[in-house]
Amino acid sequence: MDPKWTLSLLAAILHTVASAPESVFALEGNSVTLIMRHDNISNGTHIYDVTWVFNQSCDVVKYYPHYNKRRQLRIPDPYKGRIHFDRTTFSLELINPQKKDSGLYKGEINADGRKAVSEYRLNVLEQVTAPVLIVESVSSSGDLCNVTVTCRAGDLSLTSTCDISTCTQEEQAAPSSLTIFIKDGVIICNHSNPLSWHHATVELETLCQKQEIPLGDEQTPIWIYITVASGLVLLVLIGGVLFFRMHSKNQVLTVT
Repeated sequence: MDPKWTLSLLAAILHTVASAPESVFALEGNSVTLIMRHDNISNGTHIYDVTWVFNQSCDVVKYYPHYNKRRQLRIPDPYKGRIHFDRTTFSLELINPQKKDSGLYKGEINADGRKAVSEYRLNVLEQVTAPVLIVESVSSSGDLCNVTVTCRAGDLSLTSTCDISTCTQEEQAAPSSLTIFIKDGVIICNHSNPLSWHHATVELETLCQKQEIPLGDEQTPIWIYITVASGLVLLVLIGGVLFFRMHSKNQVLTVT
């Protein structure tokens, strides 16, 4: 390949990487600020306008610093009361963002033939719900014990079989925010996204011990049944003898 073409291709790749939008995460309802970068524009440079655009088509705010103050800031109706624009730093704050606000945000400064551009890929995430860990089955044999559990959170579900050191998860049709693993003998289900998380746990050893001696299913020795039955029979016989003697004594007294 021609060295010139190689250099051109490398320059294009570097430009693409350098200009790739920065990923930003925010929880629903929590404000997030997008910083306008303008290092290439020196102080005192004449700035014509500043613009923030959503998904390359929807204006969020336009700022004209040299207009009179009442006309400087233009915010479309859908964003009124939902954003704050800093007239000094040109940063954009989204107030109470929702999932529908996820997307590409592009900020531009036009100044004396120069342009500063800031791009962000905003991901607005829900607060994750606390998962529920359900024990499906316990299989114990000697020193080996396997526990199958299912973790559920909302519409999500994940099943895994764990031993003392590892958990093997069933195949999933799509990536999930649920994970199951074992640490220090504790099976842990974690439900998380980049900004929030909850977990549920269950102890493997406790489950395996219950499996060895199931509660309510202990085998009672037969001699206990025989002893109890014999005692009951003996009590009945003694009661019968006492009743007969008392009845006979009463009859003798009556005849006399």
